[in-house]
Amino acid sequence: MNKLNESANRVSERGHARPVALKNLERNLPLLSSSVSRLMTIPNGDPQYYESVLDCVATDPGLAAELFKFARSPLFRGLDDEVELSKCLTRVGATRFTTLVLASSVHTLLRVEQPVFVSLWKHSLWTGALARALAAQNKRFEVAPDWALCLGMLHNLGAFALAKADPEYYALALDRCATDSDALLVAERNRYGTTHPEVGAVMAERWCLPSSARTIITLHHSHDAVRAAGSTDPLILIHLAAAVGDLMVASADQAPVLLDAIQEALKSFELRSTHEWDVARVLRIARDCKTDVESYSQCLAA
Repeated sequence: MNKLNESANRVSERGHARPVALKNLERNLPLLSSSVSRLMTIPNGDPQYYESVLDCVATDPGLAAELFKFARSPLFRGLDDEVELSKCLTRVGATRFTTLVLASSVHTLLRVEQPVFVSLWKHSLWTGALARALAAQNKRFEVAPDWALCLGMLHNLGAFALAKADPEYYALALDRCATDSDALLVAERNRYGTTHPEVGAVMAERWCLPSSARTIITLHHSHDAVRAAGSTDPLILIHLAAAVGDLMVASADQAPVLLDAIQEALKSFELRSTHEWDVARVLRIARDCKTDVESYSQCLAA
């Protein structure tokens, strides 16, 4: 942490990436487009969720264009010539479509032409893909695989906002604290007077995200919340997926510490699973997710 503070001082002395006032940060947080905001008014647990999303897409050219883009991407091969909205939505899935629209909004609204964005983006894609795979293989958690994808992709929402506001310092903080999330939160608090989970919570409220997403965004770094989570709480699943996501974007010298973090996250996960889990099994799942991560990246960056 001392090295981080010393480096931050040098950054400030050069006149770049000065501390960002919390009020200014909150004032400049982006809002969703009206099209995406309409999607957010549909309750995630609505029995008519598919029909409601389809109605929303059918009356909004922007959302329809997004659906066609996703359906015709490498992620959903075979729909290159499809022009019927209902068939495209059936193939993509209503929940996954909403997830991809939200992720696309993050990519559009919070993108900064700096390596720090690329790092955060890759981590979010990995966490989402892993969460979806873990949810599909462990039905105990009260979360559908496509919604687990959304929770994983959005868990670090506040970090994107900090990186956009203060890219040079935040890149430095992520690098110095790559194997110590608690140290990252301290660095954020010292510089901004807040942390990325707290910033993410503000954004989740402004974006009218469902309560399950707000909880994940707010608590994904809370050790107490993870320990106290119920046996079906998706926080446990996202906690493990994020730990593996850290490893997938880390450098080789960071791997040993991050493997220990995965092992620790597995302890909570196994207590809530009817099957035996170990690091090797989780890493096999991660290996199988690589194609999905690449496909999501191509789909959302198009």
